[in-house]
Amino acid sequence: MGDLDMVVKLCGKGQIKYVDILLISDDSKSIAIRRAVSSLAGWAARRGYSYLRFLTTKNELSNYLGKTLLSTVRRPPFVFYATDPDLRQRLEEVRWHWQLIDSDFEVF
Repeated sequence: MGDLDMVVKLCGKGQIKYVDILLISDDSKSIAIRRAVSSLAGWAARRGYSYLRFLTTKNELSNYLGKTLLSTVRRPPFVFYATDPDLRQRLEEVRWHWQLIDSDFEVF
């Protein structure tokens, strides 16, 4: 895929297997991402994976992938918590840009 790197997690719980795209190195490369996600979705489907998750705040990319891959998730919420008033104020004012990776202690 050239200069586009992805962090992908293959997950399985019981009989349900799924793929998480946790992070993409450069989310401005919309066409490369479209190709990569479509290729990964095809690869996963051929191997019995039920679904693929990739979240991004890039609206154009999110809309395209949602329509193309028949996404059922629409604009998931983002929640943060801070007890420090100054930090909380900064968090409320920032313009968020995130992908699927988070800090809830996932095991790889």
